[in-house]
Amino acid sequence: MASSPFTIKGLLIGTGLSVLIGVAAPYGLMMDYGQVGFNPSSPAAIFLFFVLTLFVNSFLRLVSRSLALGKADLVLIYAMMLMSLTVPTWGFLFFM
Repeated sequence: MASSPFTIKGLLIGTGLSVLIGVAAPYGLMMDYGQVGFNPSSPAAIFLFFVLTLFVNSFLRLVSRSLALGKADLVLIYAMMLMSLTVPTWGFLFFM
């Protein structure tokens, strides 16, 4: 059985950020804070991914290399954030 390049910490961080985006995007639309969820470039996911990679992952790498997220985990987190932004905005739930 082949081992997965993804780790539990990547899945947990991705889940947390996905929940944050999934709640914040529709809330921002209802409160008229801008349309971060309706922009095709997904600025909310890009911003959070930028903060995660530049600040959080860099700090974790300085503390201990084993705490830092790998490339596969970063791809997983970004994909999870993109999907969690799409479903409550352009997806089925917004039109309900």
